[in-house]
Amino acid sequence: MDKDELLKRYADGERDFAIADFSAKDLSHINLSGTDLGGANMTGCSLKESNLSNFTNLSGADLRFANLSGANLRDADLSGADLRKANLSNADLRHAELRGTDLRWANLSGANLGKADLEDADLTEADLSRTDLMGASLQNTELFKANLHGANLMETDLTTANLNECNLTNAQTYGSHRPPLNGNEDITFTDGTKKKPAWW
Repeated sequence: MDKDELLKRYADGERDFAIADFSAKDLSHINLSGTDLGGANMTGCSLKESNLSNFTNLSGADLRFANLSGANLRDADLSGADLRKANLSNADLRHAELRGTDLRWANLSGANLGKADLEDADLTEADLSRTDLMGASLQNTELFKANLHGANLMETDLTTANLNECNLTNAQTYGSHRPPLNGNEDITFTDGTKKKPAWW
């Protein structure tokens, strides 16, 4: 399905596009708010600055290598989606559902994930620099080698998260629920050292 057909069907009131094939399609700068894209093939698709808010369903969708930079995904359901190596930089993901989502090597720099649910998500080697995660839930989240440089982690729930070898330089962590460190972790803190600071 190409962009013109999708927009026509959306304008006619259709909202169910589950399991559709949008791989490598240019769907940037359009409004798909409130649609059902569950299980859709969107590999390499461009959704740059598109509106996917208002509980748009992207659960189980294949979004590998997709460009979602600047997209509005507020309240969207991305649970179980495959977002490996996707570009979500500067995207609005406030209150989004990302449980069990595969975000390995994804670019989330500058994104707003305030109060998002990232429980059981895999963010291995993801770029979360300057990301706003205030009030988000990252319980049991995989953050191995993730870059959280300058991230806002205030009031974030990090209990049971794996922070091994992640970069927390200049991250704001006051008020967050942090896992106890047993000395085996390799974490870079605000002062650039591996030593656990007093505020942890």
